[in-house]
Amino acid sequence: MPTPTLPFDILTSIFKVFYQWSMHSTIENHIFHTDLFNCSLVSHDWRAAALPLLWMTLKIYQFIDKGWQRLADSLVAECASTIQGKINRASYITNIKMYTYQNLRSDSYAPIIRILNLLQASQLRNIEVETPLPDNILQTIFPALSHSLESLSFVDSNKQFRTCTPYSDIVLQNFPKSLRKLKYFASDRTVQFKKHFCTAETAYTLSFKP
Repeated sequence: MPTPTLPFDILTSIFKVFYQWSMHSTIENHIFHTDLFNCSLVSHDWRAAALPLLWMTLKIYQFIDKGWQRLADSLVAECASTIQGKINRASYITNIKMYTYQNLRSDSYAPIIRILNLLQASQLRNIEVETPLPDNILQTIFPALSHSLESLSFVDSNKQFRTCTPYSDIVLQNFPKSLRKLKYFASDRTVQFKKHFCTAETAYTLSFKP
């Protein structure tokens, strides 16, 4: 049976519903074989409509392992390809969420930095991170990739923004003019997630008018 044919914009609108309903990140879509992921396997047209949503949000959490190295190798090779019409998945990333709880050496983040270096200067729209992050990650993002940020969120579990430090300076001195929302969660790690997902006195939002 031939694959049902729908206009590209209709497919995109349908797949946006799947994305907004689940809000899975890139890696989660592939691990859990979400509806959006399965739709991307139907045909070339469906894949073309689904890929921007599949790769919209890159979430980095818990650990940095060999899987990230393989992903970085794959994306770098993809970007280096000279084949006309070759898909560049990294070009679809507009949101980054980083929750790295382990105390890792700075060089452990090398695969993540390789991925970030593939992004265009005006590509990112939203960043959500939990401190601490190593300086090499921050210096890769700010200011090179922060030009078009609209939303920036910090979970300051390590209290790195409560005093003037080189860490906070990297961010605070490079706020983009495009920023419209800044969220700061000054919560203790043990209650961070509870406060993160509900209204809390320690969560602040600043809105910037054009």
